[in-house]
Amino acid sequence: MYRKKPPQLPPLLTERNLDRLGFFSIQTRLFAESTWKSQFQVGGRMVVVHGEGTRGRPHGADTDIMLGLEQLFVAQGSPEDNWIHTTPNALREAAMMTKNGRAFRRIREGLLRIWAAGFIVREGWVDPTGRPVRFNAAFRHRNL
Repeated sequence: MYRKKPPQLPPLLTERNLDRLGFFSIQTRLFAESTWKSQFQVGGRMVVVHGEGTRGRPHGADTDIMLGLEQLFVAQGSPEDNWIHTTPNALREAAMMTKNGRAFRRIREGLLRIWAAGFIVREGWVDPTGRPVRFNAAFRHRNL
């Protein structure tokens, strides 16, 4: 029996969906939970997100770090292989963090937390025309 393969979203569309769904909490104090589930509505559409992370839920400065990574990705011409080559100092600048040891520690902790977190999204995705795409997507960010 053949199963219908879920549609592959282009990288920039995936990023737009991730930004719209807001996976990273802006809270700075969260319990060190390793799994979480969230349900919410965006534009009248129900979104269900399940996350797991051995280092806890991405939060606080992790949002700034992700925005910095996205800025560097665009500045490097949106490489087709989706890889960014950078230095900690360039990431710190792109994330608009002050230059001190604490910022570099926060970047390291945030990158490890982001790297260790995976997500499963049920519903909530949209295609380039804005129509809902109905499939489950599992993903995680990679940094080496």
